Amino acid sequence: MKIKERLHPEGNSRMSLKLKPFLTAALLVAADVGAARGFPGWMGVYGDYETHDGANPGTYTILMNQDYWGLHAEVGIGIAGSWTTHAMDYMGNADGNSLWQFRPGEALAEGTAVQYYFHGWDDWGGNIYANNGGANYSFIAGPAAIDWIGASEQTPAAPAAGEDVRVWTQTWPRGAGQGGVALYSENGLWGGVPLAKAGTTNGNDLWRGDLGRFPAGTEVEWLAGVEDGAGTTHYDNNLGSNYAFTVAAGAPLAFFGGAYHWPSNGALTSAADLWLNVFASPSQSLVSAHADYTVNGWLWERAPLAFWQMDGTNEWWHADLGPMPPSASVWYAFDALDGAGNAWALPASGLPFSAHVAGSPADADADGLPDDWETYWFASPSATTARANPDGDGLPSMPFDNWMECVAGTDPALSNAVAELPLLWKPSLPQQGGILLLSAAPEAFGGLTPPPDTLAATFADGTTATLARDATGRWSGTVWLSATGTVCQIVSFSSGSLADGNRGIGWTLPVRVLPDGVPADSDSDGMPDLWEATHGLDPLADDASADADSDGISNLQEYLHGLDPQTPDPWPQITITWPADGAVL
Repeated sequence: MKIKERLHPEGNSRMSLKLKPFLTAALLVAADVGAARGFPGWMGVYGDYETHDGANPGTYTILMNQDYWGLHAEVGIGIAGSWTTHAMDYMGNADGNSLWQFRPGEALAEGTAVQYYFHGWDDWGGNIYANNGGANYSFIAGPAAIDWIGASEQTPAAPAAGEDVRVWTQTWPRGAGQGGVALYSENGLWGGVPLAKAGTTNGNDLWRGDLGRFPAGTEVEWLAGVEDGAGTTHYDNNLGSNYAFTVAAGAPLAFFGGAYHWPSNGALTSAADLWLNVFASPSQSLVSAHADYTVNGWLWERAPLAFWQMDGTNEWWHADLGPMPPSASVWYAFDALDGAGNAWALPASGLPFSAHVAGSPADADADGLPDDWETYWFASPSATTARANPDGDGLPSMPFDNWMECVAGTDPALSNAVAELPLLWKPSLPQQGGILLLSAAPEAFGGLTPPPDTLAATFADGTTATLARDATGRWSGTVWLSATGTVCQIVSFSSGSLADGNRGIGWTLPVRVLPDGVPADSDSDGMPDLWEATHGLDPLADDASADADSDGISNLQEYLHGLDPQTPDPWPQITITWPADGAVL
């Protein structure tokens, strides 16, 4: 894109572009004097003068070899067989000739075929034509070109916090601008918003951009740019100093509430966009509003709310979060800042609001993942398995597999940074009565500087576990699960007087229900967790074929025969004493 600054030198007027006839004292003579000088005998161009300069819409130029009061010129322009005539402006005397020009106020569509001719006459009946020997002049319109940008302003002229600030600029000729941008800085940080055509004014195209609302005290600079058909962007930057304003204090909110989501629970499916909505009044007093939201209470995101429309005397603000996975619970809360600098929060206390997406636990291929979840992310109910980890995230010893992504509501094809995962666990599907290894990130327990050496994890059933800082920079530790529980809910992490309960939601892990009498075997190596832990083995590593005491008997065989895997215990020897070796009975 070519960048070109085009600033009008005379206070945003077009006077220098369309000069009006300059009548000297020598030309203000009696009509009979003009007639006495003789009517022009020649009409055309010479030297550097061109009948059309090739721009779009361009300038039409013609000369006549007489120059007196009462002389006139016009240009006839034909497009697609339709002709119009336009009076030409007298531009002065050129070597004894009168110079005439016309510049249309509206650009042509690129590729338009144009024909044109010139006609001169005076007040006493004389006529002369220039029409390219009867064939007319012609050209094909190229890309439209902006000749001028200016008359830029902002409304309101002195913005207050909470008021919508719009910026305006004008370009000429009409139709030459293809799109625009308003560049602006907010306390020195630059950004941009698009400029859209908003009609015409003063014979020019009018452009508008919405900068939005600003807090009190914000210092804003801005400039406007519009790109023409030739790819050149023309800027109005207030003669190099930019336009600027400082935002004054605004009005406080009287109401911020009525929060809800759409579609409602029961109607919300994974095929629908989830919209979050809230209301505020009076109008033009809310500066900004955001929604903090999380899928299943794991990774929190922040989305700005946008004004939608008025609802009576209330402003209606909303955010489109897009579709959410089946069976997901989306927790959300709102915060806002008003014109007087007051902060607002919804809900003011207690749990966040929640939206629940319809789903089914059906798993036709028995791969450990719900069919609708697999279809949502992989377009097929049999495309992957629970233990697969297509995006390769998590820790080497604790991969964040598809089942964990399903629990956390995250995208299984988009790798999550380990530091952003508040919790990793092993096994990914814990078992009743089994052991569970937890790994918490510093982000899961914010506000601790410096971070503590240990964290206490508190569970809904009242049990606790100690997590110590490890080599990964996270906190890790193990806990034994209830033999009857169907979920494992971590209520909070704490250190000293500080605690983080994830806004009251906590973190909930599904637990695999085992048949009566079947002990938990978290690593599926054939040895129960409790037996392994009691005998110094790792319940979370498949060490069935290992030989902890090097006695030639594998750990699994030690378990099956009631032996101690930490005590050498060779297989018993059998000696046959009768019949004698080699005897035949």
